[in-house]
Amino acid sequence: MNKSDAVALESTCEQLLSDATKMNCTLSMTLSGNIKIQFSSSYMTISKYDMCTPVWISFSGEYEELQQFIRDVQRTIKDHADEFDALRFSYEHINMLDYRRGS
Repeated sequence: MNKSDAVALESTCEQLLSDATKMNCTLSMTLSGNIKIQFSSSYMTISKYDMCTPVWISFSGEYEELQQFIRDVQRTIKDHADEFDALRFSYEHINMLDYRRGS
């Protein structure tokens, strides 16, 4: 995997989450290595170990809406485990990605 592959994979995973949650989702990695999902003016970080456990949530809105969002995220990650595992690998090993080709 090179840098352009990782960027494309991140875009794919963002689109999968956006489609499932009906919100515009962006992904990044926190300093602790967890995955951060930004949606609207809110965000949620999920555990880097199982990719389903919320670690931190900053949300303003209805509690039921948040619960549904978490369920949609968890289901999407489980349904597309290969893609999200590859994304986690690319985040954890960013320094090993080949930056010389296609970057």
